[in-house]
Amino acid sequence: MDITEQYRLKVLAYQDYLTELPNRARFIEYFEELVNKDKKTFSIIYLDLDRFKLINDSFGHDAGDKFLKNIAAKMKDLVGPEDMVARFSGDEFAFVFVDLEDLEQIKQKCREILKAIEEPWEYFDQEFQIKASAGIVNYPDDGENISILLRNVDLAMYYAKENDLDFKVFTDNLSENFIEQLTMENDLRMAVEKNELEVYYQPLLTLDTGKINTMEALLRWEYPKQGFISPAQFIPLAEKSGLIIPIGKWVLRQTCQQIKEWSSSYNKEMRVAVNISSIQIEQLKFIDDVRSIIKETGVDPCRLEFEITESVLMIEPELVLAKLNKLKELGIKISLDDFGTGYSSLSYLKKFPIDKLKIDRSFIMDLTVDNYETGIVKAILDLAKNMELTVTAEGVETLAQLNLLKKLKCDKIQGYYISRPIPAAEFEQEFLKKE
Repeated sequence: MDITEQYRLKVLAYQDYLTELPNRARFIEYFEELVNKDKKTFSIIYLDLDRFKLINDSFGHDAGDKFLKNIAAKMKDLVGPEDMVARFSGDEFAFVFVDLEDLEQIKQKCREILKAIEEPWEYFDQEFQIKASAGIVNYPDDGENISILLRNVDLAMYYAKENDLDFKVFTDNLSENFIEQLTMENDLRMAVEKNELEVYYQPLLTLDTGKINTMEALLRWEYPKQGFISPAQFIPLAEKSGLIIPIGKWVLRQTCQQIKEWSSSYNKEMRVAVNISSIQIEQLKFIDDVRSIIKETGVDPCRLEFEITESVLMIEPELVLAKLNKLKELGIKISLDDFGTGYSSLSYLKKFPIDKLKIDRSFIMDLTVDNYETGIVKAILDLAKNMELTVTAEGVETLAQLNLLKKLKCDKIQGYYISRPIPAAEFEQEFLKKE
């Protein structure tokens, strides 16, 4: 084998084919070289591009490849002659910096990297942005070999991503927290098989008739190790781990079966609202899955209502619009949850096929004592009326709140004053058998 061929094989072994950055193997080798050169200390930044899969799914792999090349070129400009940036996998990159003297300098360098990644990128007249999450470790304080350092920097990056931080500097207690979270994630993965999950139902009261013809389906998890876990704790975990996809399909199937059963038993046209996350809507098979579950259960899709938040509308507006229109074609109503807490509401109400608004509970809490809150609720109700949308007020806990909302001509209310979320059997006893 001649020298030219040897060189070519070495390049293939140590260079990423797409970005021409060093690969993971070369990064690890360079770490050993630094240690052998008796470098006293250096820092590693490890980052992962958030929601990069959306680029491939929405624009194709050619767009994703061009985006990665663009990012790689920017990253090369941010490293010095003794530093290195390497591509570890699809959307993961690692840096080693040897000339930064203290933690504040490495933090500042990390901010520069993340800022460069967030700069708008244009592809065929389509402009979009992407963010990244990063972890930081220091040698030798956070590990005396590359295996430990990479594990710890990955933990720090994961923590940043899970907690919506730009970056996280590794600390010893991250390992303990990670193991605890990993254990809960694994237990949640098995929760469906073990019948630990249950759908509860919370009624919505129609104010002008005093009737209950709508309810919201809410997931509950009785975790054997801790009892009932707050949805605020396990739903984000399900979303970030991807478990929300199979769990979401299970909830929809259970809900459709329950609607079908109640429709047959009580001959009532009840509508059930199901929460749909951005992770679910992003899935290519989302509409197909919905159709399949409707066909399997035989439920009338007009009995279904999907609740989404404003964050869903912000994912990829044109893609979401197309999917919401397909849901509407099936006969499913669309409700915008937590209305008033985001920043896109007014501009998106006209564009998207929204049927209903749900006023966030934060505006209802002080409704009878705070004229400012009353003014906001009145403004939302006036806006909805002009746009021919119905409105539900969430978090109603007192008769005074109910009376004021009735006076303001709100359509429906939901909250503990009517009922907490309850199991299906209890809901049937309280709200179906009595009528």
